[in-house]
Amino acid sequence: MALRYWVGNSSQWDASDTSHWAHTPGGSPGASVPTAVDDVVFDNNTGSTDVPLVITLGVDTFCRSIRFSGPTVALDLQGTYDISVAGDVTLFRVTIVDPPATGVFVVTGDCTFRSHGYDARGVVIAGGTTTLADALWCSASLVCSSTGVLDTAGYAVTVGQFRSTGAGASTVLNGSLVTVTGAGTAWDFVAGGLAAGTSTIKFTDGSGADRAFNGGGKTYCNVWFSGAYTGTLRISGSNTFDDLRSDAGLHVIELAAGTTQTATTVTLGGTGAGTRTTLRSGTSGVAWYLSCPDGDITCEWLVLKDSHASGGASFTATSSTDAGGNSGWSIVAPIVPATGDRRVRLTYIRR
Repeated sequence: MALRYWVGNSSQWDASDTSHWAHTPGGSPGASVPTAVDDVVFDNNTGSTDVPLVITLGVDTFCRSIRFSGPTVALDLQGTYDISVAGDVTLFRVTIVDPPATGVFVVTGDCTFRSHGYDARGVVIAGGTTTLADALWCSASLVCSSTGVLDTAGYAVTVGQFRSTGAGASTVLNGSLVTVTGAGTAWDFVAGGLAAGTSTIKFTDGSGADRAFNGGGKTYCNVWFSGAYTGTLRISGSNTFDDLRSDAGLHVIELAAGTTQTATTVTLGGTGAGTRTTLRSGTSGVAWYLSCPDGDITCEWLVLKDSHASGGASFTATSSTDAGGNSGWSIVAPIVPATGDRRVRLTYIRR
């Protein structure tokens, strides 16, 4: 176990070049290349005149911890390589260039992750517990795999997409605001545990691209599909929500056939005859289910198809269209103004 400090100008971080590694800050080069038990530091003592200092990975790299704490660094992963870290990660003045689709940092042990507002691009939590020390930004993806545990500690999280794929993985959201900016399969809970706490998961992509929420049959607090998105939103898994909402607008929301969405409160609907929200089954003619324990669930400007509502609440859809296969709803059609002669006689009086 040792410290390894980068010294000198831009170069490649590979498996054999020792000309840029020192035992001490600003020390003489020649220290061995970092291994999985070493702590890697990029600080203000590199002696580099390069702005930015470009570090190009030539292999998959390993370290116990990694800290960017001084110079402006461009970390180029050439679309291929990643950094496996068994401990802490600190990002400061670092830009991730050409990351692989599989992620930049693969965290394999207990980790305190501090990013100072810099984009980590892609993080895979594969083992240990990663605890956030400030807000996390992963513009590509955040993945909990294998036995990895994410503890947000209440800090905000912004991700392009989120996935939980490991049976032994766990995601603890506390009271965090989790903002999901991407389309496609933006939320994909394949396996693992979820402790939603009082969190809000907000989807903000407003494009015409389709997007999917695979809830994995988990219990969520607040889930919010915001903005004027126009692509089809597909929801799968029989999930439970404290509050499920989609901003009013012209949307198509498709619920997987046979699934049940259980919610305390539901906010869905359009804004007018030309901007209705369609709620339909993923398989036409096969029901999807909405269950609310009590209260009055009132939505407007819906097109309802194959929706079976139950659970103790009353369900009303005003200014809405019954497209068939529904039960448990009171669906009130839009009021159409009476037609006829609407001519108005105007009389001009000269004074």
